[in-house]
Amino acid sequence: MNEIQKNGDEDGLLRLIDTIVSRSYGERDKDDGSFTKIGKNGRPLYEKFVNTDAYFPS
Repeated sequence: MNEIQKNGDEDGLLRLIDTIVSRSYGERDKDDGSFTKIGKNGRPLYEKFVNTDAYFPS
């Protein structure tokens, strides 16, 4: 992050934020309260999330 700031790399900062947000996304199970990042199909849940208006408003 310091390197990004020092170089004024705005695109790098946006990529870092994208990585943090998308990799942090998960869902809490309504039945037992557990938290998961992987869907029933075995794919990461963030893949669906990053294609919503909540993630990238049009």
